[in-house]
Amino acid sequence: MNYTKLKTWIESGINLKQKKNYQIVMLRALLRNDENKLSKKEIQEELHVCNPKQSVEYFNNSPVFDALVNNKIVKFNESENTYKLILDELLSKDEKLKLIDECQRILEDGIANTLEERNRKRYIIKELEEFYGKVDTVQLQTLRKFQKKAGKTLTSKGIRGSGKGGERLRSSSVNAPYLLHSLNRGTYYPEGTGYAQAIYLNPKSRWELKIDREHPTLKINWNYSDSTQHETDKKFMRASYEIGLPIGILFRLTDNRFKCLGLGKITSINENNFVIESFGMSSDESTKIKDDVLEAYDEISKDKDVARIPNVNYVELARDDLENRFKDKKLREQVIADRAAYRINELVTRCERNELVIPNFQRFFVWKKELIRNFFDSIFHGYYIGSLLFWEATNQEEIGVTPIKGVDEKNVVGREIILDGQQRVSSVYYALRSPTFNLPGETEQSFFYINFGAFLKSEGAEIILIFTKELDPEDQFEKLLFPLNMLEKYDDWVETWTKFMQKFTELDYYKDVNPIGKIMSKKLRFMLEEFGFPHITLKHVELNDVIEIFERINTTGVTLT
Repeated sequence: MNYTKLKTWIESGINLKQKKNYQIVMLRALLRNDENKLSKKEIQEELHVCNPKQSVEYFNNSPVFDALVNNKIVKFNESENTYKLILDELLSKDEKLKLIDECQRILEDGIANTLEERNRKRYIIKELEEFYGKVDTVQLQTLRKFQKKAGKTLTSKGIRGSGKGGERLRSSSVNAPYLLHSLNRGTYYPEGTGYAQAIYLNPKSRWELKIDREHPTLKINWNYSDSTQHETDKKFMRASYEIGLPIGILFRLTDNRFKCLGLGKITSINENNFVIESFGMSSDESTKIKDDVLEAYDEISKDKDVARIPNVNYVELARDDLENRFKDKKLREQVIADRAAYRINELVTRCERNELVIPNFQRFFVWKKELIRNFFDSIFHGYYIGSLLFWEATNQEEIGVTPIKGVDEKNVVGREIILDGQQRVSSVYYALRSPTFNLPGETEQSFFYINFGAFLKSEGAEIILIFTKELDPEDQFEKLLFPLNMLEKYDDWVETWTKFMQKFTELDYYKDVNPIGKIMSKKLRFMLEEFGFPHITLKHVELNDVIEIFERINTTGVTLT
């Protein structure tokens, strides 16, 4: 037993449940003695002084003696009939005085009050005791939950309760109903406490994982945007930083699965960036937490096929005279059909508004992923893709219509009905909007990517690639794979890719990086805003004539696509 352990035992380990002061009195008496040793008779007399209603003899058989012996606080010398403190090293005069003062404080406050105070602090971990009285007790007890659950996988119900009727979590170790996190936004701060309590990382929200993969232990770069909507979040995070209060950390793996990463302490703030590192655990434990969550994330989020695609050698690519090889005309070439044409962005918007619909006598969406890949390869290269045939119906109720698969079925307007081209239009919507259904013959959702790495190197490899999972943005940038479901926001993607390229310090932005970005932007702008889907619209045609046209197209061997 040394000073620290004895102090901890006096503060929290000593038994006060019987509301008696016997152990404290005995310890104080031993500490006051130069040798930390007293006879049993001397201790009995001290107990009598502090408890005058009881005689000296009353304490002869008091359990206090056995209690301190059994807890290895004192040892009994039978031949001398004395008790002595068990100390691994001698206490300094200052240490002795501090321990005596602590015993005196408990005696003066009263055992009942001390017990009540201890019960309030009962479920607050030692590392957080300094915040007791400054920070809401329930928040401190909740932070203990994060420490206990570190490394475990939790459901949303285990984090915030069912949420029905405002229901919260309950525990015998927390003084009131509580939430680990509300999950409504990234930063959670309990109402009225003034401090942030927890964050949850949701890597699908930005390309950054926020976890520093290169750092040996868990290190998080929690970055807020300049938007005013984050000002309150930053205010509470700064408040926690200023007093050194740790926060809980959750990592979202799927919609209903979260990994608890324990507690983290904000170690620095640089404008909108808050650096958070593990708190209350060893370096080895922090490393394991980091490695485990990244492994779980990679397993869930990464398609195994992406590992077969090599990272782009940007240094080599930048030296490849790209601007001369990819002239503006080449990037925007298209086989022109002399007909009215929709652009991809117009087509998707009209589908989403239910202005383009399918007649009930049409077949279902049956194209497999390979056909969709080939279709988008044709669009990428500007090839002719055939004309679409629409019918401007006057009375849809007679035939019945349905939206493109994946579009919300509410408010079906149906200004034009697709007679020929459903498969092509549905493919465009599926690739750009990623609705949550599986293509024919597939057991998982399909996601389509443009392999700009292969295109820029003119390797002759597949330009349109298919994966069963959305790729981590880091993989997208390292392998130069553009997600088609970002086509309508391609400029945001290119801008974020440009930031990613800053890590290649050997490349010059204007000479090396900017040309690659310009080529990608021109090609993507061409696909979104310039490539035309030629179409014919039948007007003032009756239903019977439309059905006849439909049947003739089918029976003459022309496949309705």
